[in-house]
Amino acid sequence: MAAKLEKPVQELCEEIREDGSDTRTEESLGHIEEEDITFFDVDLLVEHGIALDDIKQLKKSGINTVKGIQMCTRKKLSTLKGFSEEKVNKIKDACGKICPVSTAGCFLTGLEVCEQRKQLFTLTTGSKNIDKIIGGGVESMSITEVFGEARTGKTQLAHTLCVTAQLPTDTGYTGGKVMYIDTERTFRPDRIKPIADRFELDSNAVLDNILYARAYNSEHQYELLNSVSDKFHEEPGMFKLLIIDSIMALFRVDFTGSAEMTERQSKLGLMLSKLQKISEEYNVAVFLTNQITTDLQYSLINDLDIKPVGAKGNVRIARLFDSPKLEEQEVEFVIRNGGVSDPEKTELIRQCEGGKMKNEDVLRRTAEDYSSYITNTNIEKKLEPVNKAIDDMLARLEEFEAMFTFIEPDVKDSKDILNSILAYKPEFEDLCAKIDSTEFLVAHIKSNLDMLEAKIEEAETKLGVSDTTSKVTEKVSNIFTPLFVDELASKMGLVIAGYYAASENIRDNTFEKTYHKVAEKIASNYSPSYVVVVNNSKVSTEADSSSLKVAQLSEGGFRQIEEQNISLSPAQATSYAIVALMQQKAFQKLIDFDNHLDNICADWMNVELNKTIESYL
Repeated sequence: MAAKLEKPVQELCEEIREDGSDTRTEESLGHIEEEDITFFDVDLLVEHGIALDDIKQLKKSGINTVKGIQMCTRKKLSTLKGFSEEKVNKIKDACGKICPVSTAGCFLTGLEVCEQRKQLFTLTTGSKNIDKIIGGGVESMSITEVFGEARTGKTQLAHTLCVTAQLPTDTGYTGGKVMYIDTERTFRPDRIKPIADRFELDSNAVLDNILYARAYNSEHQYELLNSVSDKFHEEPGMFKLLIIDSIMALFRVDFTGSAEMTERQSKLGLMLSKLQKISEEYNVAVFLTNQITTDLQYSLINDLDIKPVGAKGNVRIARLFDSPKLEEQEVEFVIRNGGVSDPEKTELIRQCEGGKMKNEDVLRRTAEDYSSYITNTNIEKKLEPVNKAIDDMLARLEEFEAMFTFIEPDVKDSKDILNSILAYKPEFEDLCAKIDSTEFLVAHIKSNLDMLEAKIEEAETKLGVSDTTSKVTEKVSNIFTPLFVDELASKMGLVIAGYYAASENIRDNTFEKTYHKVAEKIASNYSPSYVVVVNNSKVSTEADSSSLKVAQLSEGGFRQIEEQNISLSPAQATSYAIVALMQQKAFQKLIDFDNHLDNICADWMNVELNKTIESYL
């Protein structure tokens, strides 16, 4: 997770005492290797006779390091208040003594420069494709400019870099803070949050590590660079990225017409020079965004026919236009909620199908992909698992062949066993015929019962005694069904432990004598025995004791228990179970013994339903 960055443990310079002296000798400073430090503080000039007021004037103008002084011309230093030519020369000489490697008359070998460049780091853009064509990412000690028309992804790339700059890498880069100068008011903190989530960082910590400033004109934009230098100096090594979005927006407003073009270019050159010095002085990456205009006055640029890609569809193209060490290339990228990333294959296919890519482009990019894969892949190493799998398969085939040879003598015996099984075919067919006859008989009986019920209903209607007859029929059914169940259960080694019956009339909540007989039968297996009648009119999802009537078998008869002595335990679990069962319509899955008689495959013991009820309790 991202966290607030702390100051480096290694301090580059000790604080200068009020009298201008330093606790270290000049000789000890010479033993400090360049790669172990970032810069030398201008306060060290006190040791070489430079007044504190002059040092304060340097800091006021945004010059905080010895290297920063060496990057300034004598002419520019002479413009500072109280700086004569003699004083400037004295300061320059003092800087040469403090940091002799960087003096104008000193040359380094290419190998030494190579060692120095090992201090550089790169920041991922969030897209592996873009990182690849720019040499691994946005590089420190240099300026990276991205330009294009509106809605091509420039600001989105800047927002993504605000997050990726804080990601530690396995190369030793520990992450750092970001400075963001906004000239068009396009910075959106809410946009940072989903990008931070993509990289599994704390969005609040990420935002806390971004220092934001709004520039209102080109002069203010240049003055902010002095504040940038001061901040980089106050927190050495903490900042890793400086973003300006965009570099030219305010210059286009402040300088209009060809008459002001020279002044505009001059001030823009000063700003770019300042940015380059900051990037080298503090080892930070500088990222600039810029737009292009349709009215390009220089034929050389017109001949290049620069066309930023990305206004159509989600798949966009990034093209490397100019680099001191990389060749021109172009790759696809997309902008998602998590920032800039690489496109999926499905997105490229949709772009091809939509006619946004010519056939030759598709063929060329496909060939490049295959070529890149073959070039960067060790085919022999990739084929090792395949060859091993083939060898294993051949070994298994040999084992199978040996096993088949071993069991071949037993094949004849197996055929004899199969023939003996086939000899029982007539008996199996006779058994199947008997089963079919039994099923036909059961169906016939059921049909007759249906006809009988229809006749009874017709008679009840004519006589007007449907309620009485229904009660008689229900009583008969209630008497014989449990007895039939008991007989069948005893054959299966089971006993009746409980019995339920549903009244057809919702207002019927009386204790039927039929229920007493069934309860007496259950009591012969389990004691004590109870009769529980559900008052259907009071049943609800908020079940309580008022919906139940309970009678207990006592001294050969059933005595009703007072309502205040009845409670559900636990009531909450019971209510939860009732609600859950009603929502799932579990009653539709209930199978009683009558269902079993209609279809003997229906399990009247309701094993699965009981498991469901137990899970809720």
